[in-house]
Amino acid sequence: MRIDCRGLTADEVMAEGLRRAAAATEPLSVIQLDNVRWAGPLLTSSDPECIATVVRPGLAAELGIAVEVTVPPEARAAVPRELPVVDGLSPEAVRAALAAAAGLERRSAPVEVWREVAQGLAAGHGPVPLAGLRAVAEALPDLLVLDDGEGSVRFADDAAHHAAREAFALSAADQGTVTGVLRRLWSEHPTYVSWALPVHAALAGALPGLLTDTAFVARAHWYALWQAMVVAWPKGVPADCLASDLHYLRVQGVRPAAQGEWVAWVHHAAVSRGDTAFADALAEAAEAAGPLPWRTLWSHWRLPGKPGAQPEASWVEGLSVHRNGESWAVADHRDSPEELRGWDAVTGEPLDTGQPWADSEPAPGVTYAVNRSRGWELRSEPVAGVPRAPRTVGKAVRPEAPLWVFSGTGGVFGAEVDEEAVMALPRDPWPELFVLGPPTFSAPWPPPWPLPWPPSADGDAGPARAWLEEANAFRTGACRPLPEALIPDAVRHEPTRRFLSRVGWPLSHGIGALHSPDLNADGLRPSADHPDLLSGLGQVGARRLLLDGADGRVFLTHHDRTSHEVHLAGSSLERLLVLLLLQHTAWSAPLTLGGTETEDLAESLVRWCREVDPEAMASPAWDGAFHDLDGAAQDYAMVLGEIDAWSS
Repeated sequence: MRIDCRGLTADEVMAEGLRRAAAATEPLSVIQLDNVRWAGPLLTSSDPECIATVVRPGLAAELGIAVEVTVPPEARAAVPRELPVVDGLSPEAVRAALAAAAGLERRSAPVEVWREVAQGLAAGHGPVPLAGLRAVAEALPDLLVLDDGEGSVRFADDAAHHAAREAFALSAADQGTVTGVLRRLWSEHPTYVSWALPVHAALAGALPGLLTDTAFVARAHWYALWQAMVVAWPKGVPADCLASDLHYLRVQGVRPAAQGEWVAWVHHAAVSRGDTAFADALAEAAEAAGPLPWRTLWSHWRLPGKPGAQPEASWVEGLSVHRNGESWAVADHRDSPEELRGWDAVTGEPLDTGQPWADSEPAPGVTYAVNRSRGWELRSEPVAGVPRAPRTVGKAVRPEAPLWVFSGTGGVFGAEVDEEAVMALPRDPWPELFVLGPPTFSAPWPPPWPLPWPPSADGDAGPARAWLEEANAFRTGACRPLPEALIPDAVRHEPTRRFLSRVGWPLSHGIGALHSPDLNADGLRPSADHPDLLSGLGQVGARRLLLDGADGRVFLTHHDRTSHEVHLAGSSLERLLVLLLLQHTAWSAPLTLGGTETEDLAESLVRWCREVDPEAMASPAWDGAFHDLDGAAQDYAMVLGEIDAWSS
């Protein structure tokens, strides 16, 4: 079986391979992927690499057969060494015409777009009329093809187009010119511009600025935006901004069937971020192409990629609806820990659970739905009119049309849904596996606080006691300052003595894996196995902490209790505590996604820790500490539950 990948996205190639394999009447032994190098709807495309490195092995694993990328013969394109002479066009204008055609991102472009771009690139070198462009195409019949019926221009084949791109390469400044021209042409050629403009903007270095323009965001094609982001941020999409939201929508498998469906999710991200001005302007800009199928009214939803962000609602596992005076209340009743939470369904305002609504029975006549692998269902029957959503959104309830409330791993939000518009869209759920598309990835997340620690209000160089005792750190009253008389003479390092006496070592029952006693009671004492080091700080996990009183460094004993090796855990008491708090923050982070988001957090955590204490992070003490962050977080949730129960 052969699949011609020319012009197809990686998603389309994967889907086509699975579809045709399922429909095959005879066993398949091999699938050959042809024209992979010409894959993708845009000339600047990551699809060829994605097909070769992700789709090919993915299909092979799924189908259990060989999947091969065919190697085409070397293409030889007819790019002229000398420019044709065209009456009425200067040589610079002829070059601009060829550069404009080569630089356009779609395989076929409206002739008027070609003319306007060529005129922009030829600025100062005379006019570029349509007759002149026609003469250029007629002079190079093996290179350019004019389709009078469609009013378009294209290259004879992909090899010619790519060869022309090399011969007439555009600079970043040229791409800026193209970007400006296309923005002016959006109303006349909306389909072409919505696809091509994002990539030209990225090549010009202008994409970050355009993402603040709601008119651009509302009209730019989602796939082109992702491809442009790959170009604009080759080292990773910056975290905690709109670009990050667009990246994580891709990761969650969002594949809209219409621009309105896409803009509805971008609008939701803006509302969830708290940028209501941008969200309102985006919805208004989108109205030009028709009303959104649904629109977020309020949100307590945590967007992926926000380290340390504690959602107002956290994971909302289920919803029930109750009458609340003239309004509606939506409630989430948890068993572990036992908790009842409620929100006004219309405004999203948190409700007092001591009010009568909390004791009432769920309201009758309300529509519920669960987001399953086949789409929105209730008792295995499909529920119509519910917007498609990633699996992070698990439950939905409709108190009354057009109001729906949704819940899931990110929290809870309410939306106004145009059910007729939603039902006009495909109902097929979005993919969970083999989520392809342009391979955007996240840059390291910003740390949850200024590293190594927030500045102290009293101007002290070390971390403030109040900061170490915050609720999301070692908890209130944890730090136990030592009187000078209780600090052994073996602690000769003055900054360490000052930290122990002014701030104190925290009493901890597992925060960040630190189990430590009250030094006022047990004190620091020479270690039996390491007389030059002091014990008494407690342990991290099962390994004991040992203090070098001469220089303030802190060591960990070996995993193997029979070994007398020690390894550097922190270059100071303060830096060790910050490393443990960063670990605590990562383990307790309320991630919306898991999977990719967990990996992003793990990579960011390593980077933060290296910034805080590069010497310690190079030590074997931290080897493997950040592996399996997901599993560690699950175990840590139980530890925190025990700490909270013990504290209360």
